[in-house]
Amino acid sequence: ITGTATLRNESIFNLRESALMLPVDNVGEFKLWDQPTLLRGPIYNHEGSTMLLISTLGANRWVSVRIEGDLYNEGLLEIQPTSSAFDALNAHLAISGTLENRATGVVRGMPDASGRNGIGTLKGIIINTGRIEAQGTLQIGGLLLDNQTTGLMQGSGLFDIRSNAIRHGGTISPSAPDAPIAKLTMRNALSMTTDTVLNMDIGGLAAGTEHDQLVVEGDAALAGVLNIQSADGFEPQLGAQVKIITFKSYVGTFTQVNGLSLGNGKRWQVNYNVGDITLEVVEE
Repeated sequence: ITGTATLRNESIFNLRESALMLPVDNVGEFKLWDQPTLLRGPIYNHEGSTMLLISTLGANRWVSVRIEGDLYNEGLLEIQPTSSAFDALNAHLAISGTLENRATGVVRGMPDASGRNGIGTLKGIIINTGRIEAQGTLQIGGLLLDNQTTGLMQGSGLFDIRSNAIRHGGTISPSAPDAPIAKLTMRNALSMTTDTVLNMDIGGLAAGTEHDQLVVEGDAALAGVLNIQSADGFEPQLGAQVKIITFKSYVGTFTQVNGLSLGNGKRWQVNYNVGDITLEVVEE
């Protein structure tokens, strides 16, 4: 489909193995199936609207979408992989320009619908002032990932970040809309800045189910602000410890830590260890 006009979708638009060489203005539900699919851009996904990339298990096909231009997201952009018994049917979105995920925008990498190992991939220049979620495995590549001050990266899955340049100037939180406490994994290294904020909810001693945990599979450069929030009325005893971050090695420390006081003469002490950071309950 070609032309000089703009395609405006106000209902449900399904595109499967096609080339849509028009700008798109989406205020409805825009579904992209299978591969290959080519969009010219720019693409505007407005607040309250949805853009879905969906692999088709029944057809044994993975979805691959290329946008030759920019994508402006103010709604929900969801990447949904699935797998057959033999193949991982990944969901790929490659953008030749910039993905601008704005304040109301949510980019969500879903778990493999088949329960296997399909992943969602996102490539381009990615500027985030909204929310990026890894509920499954979300691989991010391309020239730049810029998580700006108002941006949030959260989830209970795995971020596999392979961008040439990475700026973590926003917030990182191991959580999801339906799981306020979670374990979030960062494959490769994590380099924080003085603007980075890390939020940790502590509601018990079990990692991932009772307290947040960030798993960094590479090295960690620590900086910025650590916010500790007690959850579910948790009142730990003296000497209790929770492991909030794991890594191969680390440099630096948090510039500021909030939420250390537990009341009743107790507080959290931050312990920087060889392979992890723990919070330990000590006397005030």
